[in-house]
Amino acid sequence: MTSETTGAASAAPLATVTRDGATPALADQWEAEALAAIEDVQDPGDAERLLGTVTVATEAMRVAKLGEDRERRWKVLRLKAERRWGQLLGEPDRGKRRSVTTGNTQRKAEHQARRVAAIPAGTFDDYLSSDPKPSREGLFRKATPKRAKTANLNAKHARSRIEGDNARAAWTNDEVIAWTAKRIRRGATVNDLVRESDASLYDWPLPGQGLGQNAAEKCKAIAEDRQRRGDRSRRRQPKEAGRRLRQLHTEKRAGRSGDLWELQVAVAQAVSGLETFSLPELDWSEETEALVMDLYDDLARHARWSEAALEAVTAHMSDLGRQRKIQALEARASDPSSTASERASAARLAQTLKRKRKRLSASA
Repeated sequence: MTSETTGAASAAPLATVTRDGATPALADQWEAEALAAIEDVQDPGDAERLLGTVTVATEAMRVAKLGEDRERRWKVLRLKAERRWGQLLGEPDRGKRRSVTTGNTQRKAEHQARRVAAIPAGTFDDYLSSDPKPSREGLFRKATPKRAKTANLNAKHARSRIEGDNARAAWTNDEVIAWTAKRIRRGATVNDLVRESDASLYDWPLPGQGLGQNAAEKCKAIAEDRQRRGDRSRRRQPKEAGRRLRQLHTEKRAGRSGDLWELQVAVAQAVSGLETFSLPELDWSEETEALVMDLYDDLARHARWSEAALEAVTAHMSDLGRQRKIQALEARASDPSSTASERASAARLAQTLKRKRKRLSASA
């Protein structure tokens, strides 16, 4: 492998290798010669010319389409040749003058070679052995991975700010918007939202993450817009009542009808509407105390109807049906995938149903 080079090593023309002149036999011969030459070269000028030879041979492998394995091996050889050249170059000579036409190109080639040479041997070898399409750019990415974005620090806590692409997740998060609405009703400014979310104050829903300035402004605008429209409900994922409604309508399409079906639909619709309200986040205040007392009466009427309905349904169940329902409720009460309130409710209903079963059995 001999050649003459001019200009930058990465663009050196060769007399002995042409882009369409590679064959499997020549590729293997050149590879063996290149490996030996890379190990033996000691002069920076010779290393530069060797890199030019390997560069053009690598291009020949690609054009000749001798297979992915040979093409990959020559890409590895080119990186090894460039690394050897960078090792032999040493520190750059700041006082050396070059012509305007060739100086910048040559300096850039030498700079890249020095960067390749500066990569630790372990990292270099690991990249060459693992990457299916090795390249200088890929090697640099391997050697210098993207640094994690520096977190903005609170005076006492290290918190990451929600900005950029993550900000969209913040202002589409109903819990974040509800928290924002609650805080701005208390007079919080955008700067207050940033500070309070950073410190996870006032039941902030995303501990460890705080709103950045832009995200806080967006959340505040959405919360204020919902307040202007009188919309204090939180957009939620479909709940259990929604799934139950879909099941009931599927049953209707299959031919089911009657009073019981209509009653079940009415109950599911009522629960679906009630599920949109989060009681801890309602606008509780001293000014609304009278309304709260009225709300208690409303809920009491609802509870009386529910209790009467449960009594009627329990009376129409067979004893075996009651036993099965008790077993199902106890299973839910001990199911770790259920929420705490679901488990507590299931345990309470199971105990109530046990007492009613005992009373009905005694009166039978």
